[in-house]
Formats: sequence, C-alpha cells, structure tokens
Amino acid sequence: MQAAQQMSETECDFAVLEQAAEWFAVLSADDVSDQERVQWQLWLAENPQHAQAWQRVELISRHFQRIPSEQRHGATQALQKKGPTRRQTLKLMTVLCSTGVLAWTTSSHLSWRQWYASYRTRVGEIKDFQLADGSHLWLNTDTAMDVSNEPDRLHLALYKGEAMLSRGKDAHYPLTLDTAFGALLAKEAQFSVFDRGGFGELAVFNGSVQVAPVASASVTVKAGQQVRFSTDEVSTARMSEQRRQAWIKGMILADDMRLSDFVDELSRYRSGYLACDPDVANLRLVGAYPLKETERVLTALEQSLPIRINRPLPWWTSISARPV
Repeated sequence: MQAAQQMSETECDFAVLEQAAEWFAVLSADDVSDQERVQWQLWLAENPQHAQAWQRVELISRHFQRIPSEQRHGATQALQKKGPTRRQTLKLMTVLCSTGVLAWTTSSHLSWRQWYASYRTRVGEIKDFQLADGSHLWLNTDTAMDVSNEPDRLHLALYKGEAMLSRGKDAHYPLTLDTAFGALLAKEAQFSVFDRGGFGELAVFNGSVQVAPVASASVTVKAGQQVRFSTDEVSTARMSEQRRQAWIKGMILADDMRLSDFVDELSRYRSGYLACDPDVANLRLVGAYPLKETERVLTALEQSLPIRINRPLPWWTSISARPV
C-alpha cells in the first residue's frame, strides 16, 4: 500500500477525516465559490493531519471511477446534493477513509503472478480440483495459486487467498507449498492455509505439516493444531477451528462468534464494502450460514439481532444498532 493508505485512525483521526470529507463535498459542488477555495487552502495548511486526511479522501474519490458508470453517477449526484442525502454521503466517505476500504480499491498492487496463476477463484467463488497425484485441492474466495508436478514432489505456490489440501496414504512423494512467509511441507495430511496479508494461518486436520518460515527454524504442526506464521516466527499452536473447514461446504460456522468477526468473514464473499458499527461489534452469533447468499444472511441477522442494515449506496453496506 501507499503511505497515505497506511495511516491509522490515530494518525488521521475521525474528526479530521470528517472535516476533509466535508471540504471534498464543498469543492465538488457546482456552485463552489472562490472564498470557499481560499478557506479550504487555509484549512489544508493549518495542520499536517489535514493534508494527510485530504490525501486519503482524494484516494477514496478515485473509487468513483472504478465502479460501474450507473452507480458512479448516482453516487456523484448524491455527493453534490444539498441536505440529508449529501450529509449521509459525507458520513459514508468519512467511514470509508477511517476503516481501510482503500485496500479494496487498489488491486493494481497485486502481483502479476496472481493474475496469471493456473488455479484461481473470483470473489464469492469456491472451487475444488483433483490433482494429478490424487490429492484434492479446494480454493476459497478470491484465491490464486500455481500447481506443478516435479519428479520428486508436488509443488504449489499460494499467491493470495485460502486453500485446503487433502493427501491420502497413497501419496508417493512429499508436497511443498510456498507462501509469502515461508514453505509448508507435508506428505500425508489434510490442512488449510490462509494468506491474511501480514501473516499466514495454517490449520491441520489430519497428519502433520512442517512450517519453514523464510528466516526462522521450521516447526511441525500436528493434527488438531492451528498456528500463525510470518517470515521470522511461528506462533504457539492452539486448537484448530472447525470453521476453517466449513467453507468447502459453502458455509460459515459461528459458535459464539463476535458480529464484527462474522462480518469480516462474510465480506470476503461479496464485492463492495461491508462493516459494522463498534456499538454492535460484540453481539454474538451461533449457527451455520450459506456463503453464496450473503444478502439472505444479512436479512436473517437483521431479523434476529437488534441491528439495522444500511445500504446508502449500491456498493456500500453497514450494520448499526437498531433505533429503539
């Protein structure tokens, strides 16, 4: 990500972002005056945080050029209107700025390997494959990887996303799976690996898998264990989560799961932005939810929890507390 995208909410706080979004709307209006432009310049020069916030809002504005033209027209019209609609859109832009949605709009930073990988899935798509050696491979949403059969091993490379692999007793040679953080080595095993951006996550369900970080000693992870790993360390093993297997059956399993964690997981299976207000983040969920019907899932949540689903724009959905 660019430096402007890496700013945390503490570096560019919510109030300043709101001011920047307000100024963006003012300058986007057809009737902006010279006096308003001067006032904006004074505000911009007043504090380094103002310039940082303005940078972030400008990056968000570029998103309007990335969405379909009919949606872009509606969003732009809303931005330029006076009154409540414009105010709602300003709040939307501020939330977008402060919650890191920029990562969603900067696909140009993806490695070229991801685009040309031999095994890929789109957002919301889950696929399974039978490999030449008899292994079974599943790819979760928005995943890219390569697979090659070498004389003495099966070689895989995960570029992004999440995959599960199952190898039986008839596997004649070992498997190596490369990630951005290190390699996984196994022979007879069933496991899932998830590239979470800043680290990898490995869950082993059968057999064992050796994790070899780029700059650290290797660690063996056994059946029933789950670890996180980076280029230089492997976390202490904990019990593997069964929900890490549920996606191959098209489900999200929630067992006393925080709403914010559930929303993070569900958002992986739909295009656009989905998030919940901190006021409802700690509500708990139990149940099994279908991944291919995210709108139906949101409707069910709204009916069973004290929440409201807000859709101010076609590509933006938020969850807030239901008014009393």
